[in-house]
Amino acid sequence: MSSGEIGDVAELIRGLGQGKGFDMIVAAIGEVAKEKIVSGRGIRPGEPIIGLQSSGLHSNGILLARKILFKQWGGKYEPYDIPEGLDREIIQEVLEPTKIYVKSIL
Repeated sequence: MSSGEIGDVAELIRGLGQGKGFDMIVAAIGEVAKEKIVSGRGIRPGEPIIGLQSSGLHSNGILLARKILFKQWGGKYEPYDIPEGLDREIIQEVLEPTKIYVKSIL
C-alpha cells in the first residue's frame, strides 16, 4: 500500500481557516518471521473463523468516507449531523482512533 491517503486529505490537515493547520508525516513498519505470516493458504473446510468488529473507518477509509458523507465534498451530511443508525455526530465517527487488534487476537 502506498501512503497516498495522507496526501489525499491535505485540505483537512491544512485546516479550514486561512493560514491555520499543521504538517503531518506518518510511517509504520513492522517485521514478521516468514513462518509466522498468516496468508490463509493453510485454511481447511470446517476450521473456525474469528471476526472482530472494526473500531471505525481507520486511515484507509477516510478519503472514501469524506466523499460519500460530507456535503463539502459531495456527500449529504454536515460534520455535526447524527445520521440514522449512529449514536454520535458523524465527525466523531470519522475521527475515531484506529484500534490495534494484536491484544484481542492474542
